[in-house]
Parts: sequence; C-alpha cells; structure tokens
Amino acid sequence: MAVVLIGAVVASSGPNDGNVGAHGVDVHETPPRCLVCGQQWFLRTGHLHHLTYMRLGYEEMEDLIPLCAAHHARLHHVFDRSSQWRRHGRSAASHGIVAMLRRQLETRPAEAAS
Repeated sequence: MAVVLIGAVVASSGPNDGNVGAHGVDVHETPPRCLVCGQQWFLRTGHLHHLTYMRLGYEEMEDLIPLCAAHHARLHHVFDRSSQWRRHGRSAASHGIVAMLRRQLETRPAEAAS
C-alpha cells in the first residue's frame, strides 16, 4: 500500500480501514493514535500536525504527528499564543506541548478523585 502525502491531506492508494502511518507507525500492524490521548486516528476524522514545513507537499512520515481534532486545536492554541514555546522551534515546541498535554490528561483523574 502506498501513502501519498499532499500538504496536510493524506490519501491512501491501497486497501485499509482509513488509517495512515505516521511517526514510524506501520499501517499494516498498528493503527496510529493521537499522541496526546491515544484516540485511534482515522483519515476522515484525524488531524496531522506538521513538525516542519520544509517539505510541504512532499512530507515524510517524520514530518507529521497524528492528533485528534481537539488536541490539534489545543496544541495550536498553546503554540500560537506563546512566544516562549515558539522560541524552541516548531518541532521541539510541538513535542514539548504534546508532552505537556499528556501530563495534563494524566493528572486530571487524580485531581477529580481528591
């Protein structure tokens, strides 16, 4: 199966259930998931966040990370409003924000139980 990346749009030329591999995920083995919450990523509902725009239109899998729509919006909310995050560069900041959002998810249930 071939995966063709066109800007932020991903199209599959082979049979699968609409899953697209990203960040080293093998489409044939494990469907990709949102890197923040783990929600299964699907072509129709998932978002791909660009770590770089250097190969826009010719992206490689390591240029993109799979996110659910909500966490993609949240990542941009943080990144676009914080010169502190942007100072690290797009890729490093994106990974840092993903880690921060994960920590927030992990601590919420503990806070609710207290």
